Amino acid sequence: MRSCTFIGHKDCPQEIKEKLCETVEDLIVNSDVRRFYVGTHGSFDRLAYKVLCDFESKYEIEIIVVLSYLYHKKDVYYDLSKTVFPEEVDKADKKYAIVRRNEFMIKRSQVLVCYVNNMVSNSYKYMTQALKKGLRVINISDVV
Repeated sequence: MRSCTFIGHKDCPQEIKEKLCETVEDLIVNSDVRRFYVGTHGSFDRLAYKVLCDFESKYEIEIIVVLSYLYHKKDVYYDLSKTVFPEEVDKADKKYAIVRRNEFMIKRSQVLVCYVNNMVSNSYKYMTQALKKGLRVINISDVV
């Protein structure tokens, strides 16, 4: 079973939803991706989770929501039964929790779907890190 992770900017336009849907469905149908890791910070993570939930009724996929922190926000939009809180994230200093979470997801994936439109960002850093590790990288932004 192949795995995919999502990393993108905190803010992303809702207009990318159609392209994200096409990308995810293509990965499921043509690349046998069945496990998807997604974070919980920002609009790209939220959109990716929503798209995955839409496909969950159509395809047999596993959605893993990877937490950076154990506290729960008031506006929890994800199914808590799908969450994991990795040991390496738990042991990290809080200021590095998102870094460790992203490293955890990349380490377990063969594909990265990202929304990166700025080369001066952490999302760009993870995109290049994934490329160096040999992951197939799909940037759904038209800018970078």
